[in-house]
Amino acid sequence: MRTDVTTYYTNQINYTSQASDRTFKRFTTPYNRNTIVLFMTSLWIRATFGVFTKSPVQLHVYNGVINESFYFWNITLRTGVLVTNVHFSQVIFNS
Repeated sequence: MRTDVTTYYTNQINYTSQASDRTFKRFTTPYNRNTIVLFMTSLWIRATFGVFTKSPVQLHVYNGVINESFYFWNITLRTGVLVTNVHFSQVIFNS
């Protein structure tokens, strides 16, 4: 994926459905004590400002728990970033 403009991706995930065969199926209160960790790899990630100028990669990932059943991902990919073959896994620590 290459972005020529800033791209925003927001997703709400149903944790209860995702964890249906697990012991813990709901987030517990207080929600800010639950932790979601993302492990992400890519075969190629870079950013360019122009033909001969390089700039830092600006890929921002934020997450949080909405309620006992749902959590969200907010991902921002800035202008001029190239990402290929992205794979990720996540670990959720319930308080």
